[in-house]
Amino acid sequence: MKNLLSILLLIPIFIAHAQQDSTLIVAENQEAEQFFNKGNELLKNHELEKAVTAFNIALEFKPDFTKALINRGGIFTTLKKYPEAEADYTMAIYFDNTSAIAYLGRGIARYYQNKIDEAQKDLLKAQELQNKDAELYYFLGVISFEHTDYQGANENFTRCINIDPINVNAFNDRGSTQRMLENYTLAIDDYKKATELKPDFAIAFNNLASAYWKNNEPDQAIVTYSEAIRINPGLIIAYNNRASVKIDKKDFEGALADCNKALELDPNYAYAHNNRGTALMKLNRLPDATLSFTKAIELNPGFGVAYLNRGISLEMQREFTKALDDWKKALKLGVTKAQSYINFYE
Repeated sequence: MKNLLSILLLIPIFIAHAQQDSTLIVAENQEAEQFFNKGNELLKNHELEKAVTAFNIALEFKPDFTKALINRGGIFTTLKKYPEAEADYTMAIYFDNTSAIAYLGRGIARYYQNKIDEAQKDLLKAQELQNKDAELYYFLGVISFEHTDYQGANENFTRCINIDPINVNAFNDRGSTQRMLENYTLAIDDYKKATELKPDFAIAFNNLASAYWKNNEPDQAIVTYSEAIRINPGLIIAYNNRASVKIDKKDFEGALADCNKALELDPNYAYAHNNRGTALMKLNRLPDATLSFTKAIELNPGFGVAYLNRGISLEMQREFTKALDDWKKALKLGVTKAQSYINFYE
């Protein structure tokens, strides 16, 4: 009886503690919501670091607050803190494995860490959970492009654009997909749309120029590369690409000037050394051309076209044995054009 009485006397104490814990949980949840809302306000005002602090406090009160984890993960992605973003999204998925936005966020964070296969799995899981976010299809398109599935990339970029008709990156990247599919007119249309949506998008102008070049419109290509350079005078690839078009148009001095400018910006840009060598070779400055091709090869030992071109330059200087060695290296690196030179001299 004594033992029973002592147990009965303890019951109200347990009940009191239970009521107290319940009250505490409600209070903590309210605090968490307040800091979560504060974080969202700061986020809208682009005060990212302060927003992170607010979400940190919200999560101290409520560690399983998935919305706070997701929003903090989004900020970490914006700040390019991808491992931290991945960790937040992973925790959000742990607490709610049906959160499509958490899978999407983790997929993006993993993509930026070059975890391509893991990223794709997360994005497909988000899609399975009926996520219709434009970003989902954009990144599925990017991954399809990297896997050389250009038709799949085109379909995903199109889905993205259907959801978000002003997604400038989707238009630019779909243009690149169309270029890979050799649909140059469609590529031009997409790049034009990207430049209309973002008139200072230098890379889109560079890409548009490349599409014009592939579409046998070299004059328009030069004009458009020049526009890319006007927008971004440090855009090395545009100088080099414009040099390539000028070589095709036999403006070798103009090509040489563009290559020199590209190399002034980046002395280690192998493609500009190769183009510089081609311009010099066309100007019959053969020793200088050979030196440029050699520099391109030193910077990029797998640059088969540079071996091919150096071989041609050496041939013109009647150094046939060295030329033949270069053409054989070019062929090993996949430059099939080298075979005709090899056949002639062997």
